[in-house]
Amino acid sequence: MTILKMKNNNADSDLPVPADNLMYLYCITAGAPLPESYKDVYKIKVIEVNGLYVIYKEVGADEYSTDNIQLKIKDAVWLDFNVRDHLSILTSLMNVTTVIPFNFGTVYRTKERMLQFIADHEGDIRHNLLFFEGKEEWSVKLYFERKTIVDNINDISDAIRKLDDQIKISFPGKAYMLKKKKEEIIQNEIYDFYIKCSARISDILCFSCIDTKLLTIQQDERADNTEDMILNGSYLLLKENIAEFHASVDKILDDYQSTGVTVAVTGPWPPYSFIKMRSTNE
Repeated sequence: MTILKMKNNNADSDLPVPADNLMYLYCITAGAPLPESYKDVYKIKVIEVNGLYVIYKEVGADEYSTDNIQLKIKDAVWLDFNVRDHLSILTSLMNVTTVIPFNFGTVYRTKERMLQFIADHEGDIRHNLLFFEGKEEWSVKLYFERKTIVDNINDISDAIRKLDDQIKISFPGKAYMLKKKKEEIIQNEIYDFYIKCSARISDILCFSCIDTKLLTIQQDERADNTEDMILNGSYLLLKENIAEFHASVDKILDDYQSTGVTVAVTGPWPPYSFIKMRSTNE
């Protein structure tokens, strides 16, 4: 399970652990959000501060102090359960209001310190809430099937096509050397092909976006893996452009059928990738 990140995680990490409860901050919203059922089930509390709504709950230091949470996150079951709950709260709120999300595990020592953070960053918070109104973040991961690329290499590479022509008319010794050379060229050609495709696909996806953030390509080290990720991106969209964005994904699938293309589109997500907020340490 990936922990979604934002600045200001464990905001009071340099302070002694108190004996009583800590303040676990989910998000700040533009409107009074949650139904009472959520408040009852998740023990969520809401504070209104100058028209901003602070969504939080009280948690025990036995789980969420800086030292203890570092131990807890090594427990995959605990982490999965709590991260899913965190995201469930955020996505439910996103259905009814604009949300500024905070990282799983953002904890304050006292309510006063939490509210002081909000007071210190009120301008940033309001700017973000205004900016994200009517927008959603979507994630796209795109993969090519390597074997399919190799099988169709002659269709995408003039260099390989010319080399094959040479191999056909060469004596066995030279043909053997050319085939070894072909293996090296194929790797380079595939890499160049991925770079060109990634750039073109990015242009297609960005056409209907407000903003884009390209993320690190994730390498799958499994021996049986046959797919190469060539794109990992987050895309900020106006809600009215979401259908157009999905149509762009369909176009990519059509255009790149011969590559064994796979596209994983997920969302909407809390807009972590596009938040601009200063650190409390500044």
